[in-house]
Amino acid sequence: MPFFRRCREKRMNVAYARKLLSVTEKDDLQSLKKKYRRLMSECHPDALGSDNPEHIRRVQEINEAYQLLKKEPHAFRTKMSGREDRRYEREEKKRPEWTGQVNERAFRDRKIYQYYSMETETEEHPYYEVAKGKYLWNPKEEDFSLFLISIHQLVKDLLEEKEAGMQIKSRLFHILAEQFTEPVSILHKIAGQGKKDKENREIYHFPAYLKVEKRKHPPEGMTLYPKAFQSNRIMVCSKEGTEYGHLSFEDDRLYFCLIPLLKEKLAKVKMTVHNGKVDFCIRLEKEAENYRIPNRNLEIAELLGRL
Repeated sequence: MPFFRRCREKRMNVAYARKLLSVTEKDDLQSLKKKYRRLMSECHPDALGSDNPEHIRRVQEINEAYQLLKKEPHAFRTKMSGREDRRYEREEKKRPEWTGQVNERAFRDRKIYQYYSMETETEEHPYYEVAKGKYLWNPKEEDFSLFLISIHQLVKDLLEEKEAGMQIKSRLFHILAEQFTEPVSILHKIAGQGKKDKENREIYHFPAYLKVEKRKHPPEGMTLYPKAFQSNRIMVCSKEGTEYGHLSFEDDRLYFCLIPLLKEKLAKVKMTVHNGKVDFCIRLEKEAENYRIPNRNLEIAELLGRL
């Protein structure tokens, strides 16, 4: 995979950003903004009449801390005591630097989040940014829900100063998610190695449900066929072309590996209606191991250009 490489990243974290801007449990977005502006007015090289690199670096650090806290949902929802704040900081220091494969052709860097392992006084499970880069999603290292948050945040960042409808946001989300997923690798990490046929091709079976449209229910034993792909939906139909709706899997992660393989014709699928569900059988073609993430940067740029 020539466009993938392994790299290390070390970034501003929530605990350090809170410390840098003197954020306490009493702060909110409004008070954060005041503290940020005060610090910028005190430390900005223009105010100091200095072009010292250290002063410039300090301002960049303050700005990075402000941007992080402003966009992190848990930065203000989770009110941490001084003791708990120190515990969070110690945990972040103990965590290793992030390593992983990247897609150098991805349109933009994304943020990688990790959950704090300690229990908190709130029901919400807080998380923090551990790295930023063009990292591929690794389901063994990055929780699926945090991967989705990462892509949603990337969409939000790209559209921050633009007005966009839900349809464009949805398309942008799925295109960007595709840039950070390597389907065969993800499938192996989720479901392990598949059974092999005589030609050494991997075969997987997954239970699926059919979300029917207009109350059309296919009869028992009917074979269904993929008709189209709409975002994370696999639309299905009969051999005659009668549409029956779309498939639903118990594990949402499967959409991010099955659909790319089917779209690129790197897998064959057999779907049979059984006991009100769908027996979903997929066979990976030998060429699937050579899957390359499509470069859809032009499509992303065109979507953003319409806004």
